[in-house]
Amino acid sequence: MLTLRFEKLRLIVCTDENWAIGKNGKIPWHLSKDLRRFKDLTINNNVIMGRKTFESIGQPLKNRKNIIVTKDKSLEQKLLDNDVIIASSVVDALEICNGDAFVIGGASIYQYCLPLVSEIYLTKVHTQVENPDVFFDLSEGLEEFVCIDYEYVSADENNNFDSTYAKLVIKENYYGVNDVNEASIGQDIK
Repeated sequence: MLTLRFEKLRLIVCTDENWAIGKNGKIPWHLSKDLRRFKDLTINNNVIMGRKTFESIGQPLKNRKNIIVTKDKSLEQKLLDNDVIIASSVVDALEICNGDAFVIGGASIYQYCLPLVSEIYLTKVHTQVENPDVFFDLSEGLEEFVCIDYEYVSADENNNFDSTYAKLVIKENYYGVNDVNEASIGQDIK
């Protein structure tokens, strides 16, 4: 099956070992290095997020065009910010940015965009969150991607868990697939 993918549409997500991404409207860990990585990757770019993700952040992300997907028309009147655009659907959000953005959550926005993205920036937190309430299970979608870069990060005073960062690209866009040891990398991120 041929899927139309946006060359500059990227997904950035941080999950625990069971693919949990949230608990009680918050990210259930603190990883300073991952937050810096998120900022470095998304700065001066478009970011697409759902209303709940926007509300959990609490304000527009600075130096980014924040595209919020929501049916809540009143949100537009509340947000008189040049860096915020309200889209009534993911399709509208993709049209606004011409498919050039980072998808930053939440779960339903990730799920919708997964078949459309060309790159995934995944942080796998080496823990299992107790009683999480939001998940984004990537295990089914990873077979179409190849890991081209990864880094293990040890816990320290600013990062409360060990984690692995991985950059994955769609296999059809990566001509050096045979140069990558997919089996060993796959074990590290799954």
